[in-house]
Amino acid sequence: MLTATGASARQSDRNEQINAQGQTFDGTQGANGVMIYTGKVVMTQGTLKVTGDVAHLYLDADNQIVRAVVDGKPATFHEIDDNCNNVDGHALNIDYVVEKNVVTLTTNAWVKQQGRGESNGDKLVYHTDTSNMTGQSGDTSLVTMQFLPKPKGADGQPAPPRPQSVPNCTPTPKAAPKAPAVAKAAPVAKTASAPAAASTAAKP
Repeated sequence: MLTATGASARQSDRNEQINAQGQTFDGTQGANGVMIYTGKVVMTQGTLKVTGDVAHLYLDADNQIVRAVVDGKPATFHEIDDNCNNVDGHALNIDYVVEKNVVTLTTNAWVKQQGRGESNGDKLVYHTDTSNMTGQSGDTSLVTMQFLPKPKGADGQPAPPRPQSVPNCTPTPKAAPKAPAVAKAAPVAKTASAPAAASTAAKP
């Protein structure tokens, strides 16, 4: 078992609607129903995208999708985190439990986190709310991870991060520092206007 901690996942995806499509559809879109899509299956939720050959979508009592099980050769998973980094994975089976924000990739599982590295194993569990990941191997295989070295400049110091090539991605803004209070200028006292000069002309 291996555990890796990632960067912050894209929180806004959890508030987006789920869309699904395929070449064929079978099922009932009702309370506690199951919908089955086959052929060129695509399911999206915000930046999250899962593709495969067959998908079983499970609904709760409120007719909301709570789980998606996708099989493919392979099934694929993609998301963009809050730092505009790509997260990609594939396996023969992908099980996405919406309520728990967990994607489980099983059999020939692979996950790559842009700028961090990649993992391989029989089973990889990716948490879409935190980007944390755990891995597990079988009796005859191992979980492997490759970590990318941090780039350094000519002076040996860490190089500034390179801009990511993710289109239309805006990182989650950080709270702006409060501006220092500006002292108000004291009101300027009004000066009395000088009295008009008395006329020096002699009266007749």
